[in-house]
This record gives sequence, C-alpha cells and structure tokens, in this order.
Amino acid sequence: MNSIRTIPIAPYSVTWYVTKRCNLTCTHCFNYEPWESPRRADEELDFDDAKAIVDQLADAGVFSVAFGGGEPLTLPWFIDLVEYCDALGIDTFLSSNGALLDRAKAQRLAAANVAVVQLSLDGATKETHDAIRGPRNFDHVMRAAKVLHEEGIAVQFAFTLMQTNEDEVDALLDLCLERGVQSLKLQLFLPTGRAAEDRALTVPPARFRAIVERVKAFEAASNGRLHVDYPCFMGHRGEAAAHNWRLGEAATKLSCGAGTTRAVIFEDGSVGTCEFMREDHAGDLRRESFLDVWHGGHEAIDRWRRLDLVHGKCGSCGYQSECGFGCRANAYFAGGDFYGDDPSCIAEPPPGVEHPHYAKQRALRAPPNGLVQIGGLAAS
Repeated sequence: MNSIRTIPIAPYSVTWYVTKRCNLTCTHCFNYEPWESPRRADEELDFDDAKAIVDQLADAGVFSVAFGGGEPLTLPWFIDLVEYCDALGIDTFLSSNGALLDRAKAQRLAAANVAVVQLSLDGATKETHDAIRGPRNFDHVMRAAKVLHEEGIAVQFAFTLMQTNEDEVDALLDLCLERGVQSLKLQLFLPTGRAAEDRALTVPPARFRAIVERVKAFEAASNGRLHVDYPCFMGHRGEAAAHNWRLGEAATKLSCGAGTTRAVIFEDGSVGTCEFMREDHAGDLRRESFLDVWHGGHEAIDRWRRLDLVHGKCGSCGYQSECGFGCRANAYFAGGDFYGDDPSCIAEPPPGVEHPHYAKQRALRAPPNGLVQIGGLAAS
C-alpha cells in the first residue's frame, strides 16, 4: 500500500506495553475481555528479548520509550530494562497504577533519569477511584505521587473521563494543585476490552465539550502551575479554525502520531500503532527487526497512514489540523469502520468550508499529461 504521507525512517517515540500482568482489575481496562483475569501473556518477552529490542530502537534512532502494561512494576527486571535504555541514551517514561512503587524503586527510576511517571487516577475521591480500580488504590496513588515528588521525578495524573466520574473533574483539578502535580492527562473512555459492554459510560460530546472548556479555563487561571494534555482527537478549539487554512498547506497530520511518528510494541514482541487496537499488530521482534516490521507493508500499520480514505464527517469538515482526522480507534469500535466517523467528535464545522487536503487531492487525481498517479503523488 502506498502512503500519501512522508513516514520517518523510525518513529520518534515508542509506547511499549511490556507485560499484561497486573495487580488490579480495572473496570475499563483495554487489555482484557470482561471474563479475563490479569495474567502473563502467552509468548511474553523475557529480559534478554527486551534488551535486544532496546538495542534495535537505539540503532534506529528512536528518541524515547514510554512503558506501560499491565503494570510494568510486576516484572522483577523492569527497572533493569529502564536502566539499560538510559545507558543507550533513550529517554524513558512510565505509566503505573502506583500500588507497587516504593521508595527504593523510585530512587532507582530517578537514577535512571526517568522523565515522568504517569499515575492513573480516575477519581478525586477514594470512593470513586477505588470503585473503578480496586480497594485502597487511591491511597497508593497518593503515596506514590508523594514519593516520586520527593525523589525529583515529575508526576502526571492520567484521568479517564466516564459518566461515573465526570462530576469530579473540578475536584480533581484542585487535587492536582494540592498535591503539587503539575501535569494532567485527560483521556476519553473507549468501549473496548473490559469496557466493551459499557458503552453507556461514554460522556456525550456536548458534555465533554463543556468539561474541556472548564478544564481549559482552570489551566489558564493556574498561571503555569498545571499543564493539561487533552485527547488528540478532541475536535476543534474555535469556530475560526476552519477559516484560517492556507490552500496548499500540509494538513494530513494525525495528531496522535500513530503509524508515523509513534509506534507501539506489545508484550509478545509484535508491533502496532495504537494501544487500544491490540488486534492491529504485525511481526515478531524476536525474529524480525523493528524497522523491517515498521516498513514491511503490514495492513495493521499502513492503514494508519492513509488518511485520504477517511470519509463522512471526519473526512470532509475543516478541523483536521486540530483533531488529526479524529480517533480512528473510536470510529472502529463504535461503528466498525476504521475510516468512518469518530462519535466523540465535538466539532460543529461551518457550512461551505472544505479542507484544503481534498482540493489538493482532486488536483492530484488529474495529473499533467505524461504523468501517472501513484499513492497520491504524480510520477512519470
């Protein structure tokens, strides 16, 4: 499949789900089906496998690795792997539920130059968070945040917005400032894994939009004390956005970087682009090189590079530079069409505004005499 986009030789960053093992059974976990319990995945990588992959990433020029799971700290050799990345000059980040993070581990992570530890926090109160993630986990997160702060590691809270916790957003913002946490990642609930049968937990777009506006106002008023990472597929941030494009401007960016600037490695050594679409994977890094898989023409990877195939509202409105053509995973889970509409879209595009990408594509479909259209480019 030919791509209409320029793909770097290697992704700038890799998100690595290094194990499926976990000490919690969160209600919205995308790693497990509703009937599954946390366990080690079949054919899960061992430490030697993981080190060999780090060697490949370093040779390819990958700048950073964000580790997740499962819970990475269930692996007895996980911090050894972080230290190995540091020795090869790869920046590292960690996503954790906080329960297994003690002072000794925090000190080793600090010594290995871990940039940020993201702690999952799905409620501003113990009652709400523990109902989602399990008994006493709220206290574990608060303790972990304190220890990490004392050891000089930046902390980010990751909050998955659902109907069961949307009323606690304002209190959560206050909690961030109270605990000295300077970064919050706002995530949307996606109906996959354990949550596949709980679509009613999705916050409707209109309410989500109102919440985003409140969060943005709080962030602005914090005078730099709190930075918020919004979902890359949150839609437009102003009615003027669609009117400000210049014809010919490159506008085929996918905000989350899936398939271009960002890759995912799963615990079995396969490669993908989106952690939520675990079935979309290719290769085995114990037998193939990372770059061979990344550039191997696998549908699981290359379809993320064909934004010209997005149709419906997401393919015709004028806000793609803000949302990157929406969340393709959400479109797939909600409607079964990877290139269809993203139901989380909160945009209201003004009539008569066409994205310049489509004007450009129409021009390319009628190449000058003697040229042939190949993968969105005219060639002789």
